[in-house]
Amino acid sequence: MELKQLIKKDTTISVAYPDPDFKDFKIKVAYVSREAMLEIRKQCVTHTYNKKTRAMEESLDEDKFIEAYVSATIKGWEGFKYKYLAEILPIDISSVDAEEVLPYSQSNAVMMMQECQTFEAVVGDMLGDIKNFSNA
Repeated sequence: MELKQLIKKDTTISVAYPDPDFKDFKIKVAYVSREAMLEIRKQCVTHTYNKKTRAMEESLDEDKFIEAYVSATIKGWEGFKYKYLAEILPIDISSVDAEEVLPYSQSNAVMMMQECQTFEAVVGDMLGDIKNFSNA
């Protein structure tokens, strides 16, 4: 049997946020293979010719990359209350009920990845722990 036949292509799991104070918060993440990540990166790189050095230079469009990365890896969340958000990102929640849930949208997920290092690290850890996906 070939290993290629055993690899799960589309594995999505729901993982509890690691902070015990964030009781109901779960993030739905999808496994993305190394090959798929390289393809995402490739789509976000531009090449320009530098006349001074006479060489091609690569530059990564970070905004485009984060959008593509979020689209591929974060499939939703539940229980993400505004009070939790206020603990990991400096925001003003005076106009909302702290117990209300921030709805999932790709733009909200992209903003979290761009603005909140804690959230980015947690998602990276979830995706990097293959045990999460092996048990799915």
